[in-house]
Formats: sequence, C-alpha cells, structure tokens
Amino acid sequence: RHELEHARHADRRRHQDQSSDRRRQVREAKVATVWTLGTLLISASGAGRLILRATGDHQNDLESRALSVAAGLGAVALLLAALGLAGHLSWARWIIPAGALITLALHARQITAWRPAGRPSVDAAGVLVIAMLIAAAIGATAPVTEFDSLCYPLPITRSLVQDDGWRFWPEQVRSAFPLSQEFLTTPLMSPGSPALGLVSAPELALAG
Repeated sequence: RHELEHARHADRRRHQDQSSDRRRQVREAKVATVWTLGTLLISASGAGRLILRATGDHQNDLESRALSVAAGLGAVALLLAALGLAGHLSWARWIIPAGALITLALHARQITAWRPAGRPSVDAAGVLVIAMLIAAAIGATAPVTEFDSLCYPLPITRSLVQDDGWRFWPEQVRSAFPLSQEFLTTPLMSPGSPALGLVSAPELALAG
C-alpha cells in the first residue's frame, strides 16, 4: 500500500510539473509573439519610409505612415525570401530586431520632440479605424481553422522554418512559389507563437 501511495504521489507530481512546463512555455511563446510582431512592424515601418522617400514622398501624415508599413512589409518579405534562398532564414531573428533598433534610433529625435498640439479630436473615421484594429487583433488571436490556410500556407511556413531555407517540397506543390505572407509568418512560427494570424491583423487594417 505504501508503494501504491508513493506511485500516486509521483504521478500527481509529474502531472503538476508537466502542467507547469506547459504554462511556462505558453507564457514564453506569448512574450516572443509580442516581441517578434513589434520588431517586425517597426522594421517594416522604417524600411517603408526609406522606400517612400526614395520615390519623393516626404509627407508624415497618417496615410503616409500606413503606406510605409505596407511597403515595408513587402520589403521584409523579399528579404526573408532572399535569406530563405541562401539557406539562412533563421538570421531573421537577429536582422529584424536590428532593423527595429535602427528605425527607433533614427526617429528618436522626432519621438522625444513630439508634443501633442492639443486635445486630439476623434471623428467617425478615427473611431472606425480603431474598431477595425481591435476586431482584426481579436480575430487574429484565434486558432487558424481556414481550409486554405491549413492546406498549404501553414505547412509551407512550417517547412521553411524546419529547413531554415526555401526549398521545393514535392508534397507541397505551391512551395515552388511561396507567398509573402508565408515568409512573414516564419518569424512568429519559429518561437512557437500560438497566434500565427497576428501577421494578418495589421495587413487587414491597412487594407481597410
């Protein structure tokens, strides 16, 4: 009987340890998700501003900032594709934060010098934009269940992460030409993010 009680105690202890490990992994994944998505968007914003300035757009209004993020996400996707072709896709974990740090350093003076001109006015368009951002963020945290996403985008992204590069996988015919979305999802999949759809949230907001 003593041995049976000892076995039960050990089994409960093992389950508690496993539950604790799972909770810790979930917390770490959430932190990694916030960090990765934040640095990705900041890097995209910086790259997009350079692209727009090269085309002669020096405005700094809300529309130009949105365009800079959209253009920057495309540039980051091309960079990830180039890293994938070279077989060094994992370098993105260092390059993207470095890009975010450079962007913040270049705009530090503007950020510290900025002061609100007065109490900001919120119109109907502003309320609509905020509502779209909230709805997109909430929807993006849900598990991916769409048939198309489960069929090829996520499997291709998983193969990109596992092989650390862009290859052709015969069982995934569409991997010959991965989409930019699949490359942009790799930084989130690498740390095991539970919300891979978060990359789509800012894109939906920008498209709206």
